[in-house]
Amino acid sequence: MNTILSIANGVLQYHRGRQTGLAGLLGIVIALGIVFQWHNILPVLEAIGLVGFLDKHGLIYEGEGYLTGYALFMIAFKASILLAVIIFVLLVVVIVCAMIFSNEIIFKIALTILTVITAPFFMIYFFFDHFRTPKAVREERKRLALESKRPVLEIVKESSELLTYDEAKNWLNRLPTLGDYHFLVAVTKEQEVFAILPRPRYWITHPAIKLKIDSNSKKNHSIDKSPLINVYYEHQGFNEKLETDFLASERTKIDISSDRIAYFLKPKSEEINAMFKWIAQSKAYKVYMNQEIDSYFKRKEKISRTISNSIEKEEFDKGVSAIKTMDASNEDIVKMMWDSKTYHVN
Repeated sequence: MNTILSIANGVLQYHRGRQTGLAGLLGIVIALGIVFQWHNILPVLEAIGLVGFLDKHGLIYEGEGYLTGYALFMIAFKASILLAVIIFVLLVVVIVCAMIFSNEIIFKIALTILTVITAPFFMIYFFFDHFRTPKAVREERKRLALESKRPVLEIVKESSELLTYDEAKNWLNRLPTLGDYHFLVAVTKEQEVFAILPRPRYWITHPAIKLKIDSNSKKNHSIDKSPLINVYYEHQGFNEKLETDFLASERTKIDISSDRIAYFLKPKSEEINAMFKWIAQSKAYKVYMNQEIDSYFKRKEKISRTISNSIEKEEFDKGVSAIKTMDASNEDIVKMMWDSKTYHVN
């Protein structure tokens, strides 16, 4: 009988080992299959929104695979801890209920047992979270947590130079030229943001393009990099690619002396300057540039003739006052290039 039981036990252990081994081999095969077919699996994960969900919650670090893997591991580990906590709470509730029908000694014994069981889990969690989390990741978490609580315009102001009205007027007092994307940002009292383009100061209004700025939710920035933001062009019915001549239209102009504007900024942010470069390379900006330069020199020539041909002092003084306002800071170099047809862009 003992022999038969030993044989039966051996067969049982063999089947159990084979099942466990098959499960392990199957897991390895699945893991290898995922690795080799990842280029086909990833689009599916993106389609169901899993990648976007993980990215939104800062679990994907572009170009840093080990950080992504570590972040996902920690999430799984924290989920296990959370499950243990939930079980612990449920057990506590059960114990509290049992206390009503039991005595204090049984409660203390049960609480001691639960403490002994759950303590290692908490110790492992805090050890990995504090000592195994890279210092760069911890610092990045702190920085992003602080920035997420600040208004985005405050972040923009910190990376920009604040200008007074007179400083802004002098900075914008120039003719638009090719390659000149050094615009200003005007923020209204209603927290609206505009890109203000250069224009000689005898014009009170300047072309203004409304922008939308919000904080970047991605959490894969370099540690020493300035806070990233998203900058959008709100075309509001205008051509989305700035291929029209709407910059020359009066409906796009804004009076920079208006009380509506709260302050001016000279941005140093790469994201805002990238938007400015995009505007400066658009067809609409080139059309505006041609029209502005052409009208400027024609108007100045007309005023000069008026001054030369004026007979009455009143007319002469009026012409002199008008021409004094035509003092664009880059007039000389633009005049030379304009006469040589360098700036006549189609």
